[in-house]
Amino acid sequence: MSDPSRRDGRLGVGIIGAGRVGPVIGAALAGAGHAVTGITSGSDDDRASAVLPDVPILDALEVVRRSELVVV
Repeated sequence: MSDPSRRDGRLGVGIIGAGRVGPVIGAALAGAGHAVTGITSGSDDDRASAVLPDVPILDALEVVRRSELVVV
């Protein structure tokens, strides 16, 4: 079975930083069809969970391990 994050040029994207910008960038990338693989804990975990409800909050090393592209 193929990895859904690899079809049609889509990437598995991880977000380092759950402040004001990270969750919004993650939501925009998800809206463009990319798979958001994880986000790190940050200053606003509640906001990250609200904007990216199905994305796990992970430590930075795990976000990097799961992702093809990491947004810092």
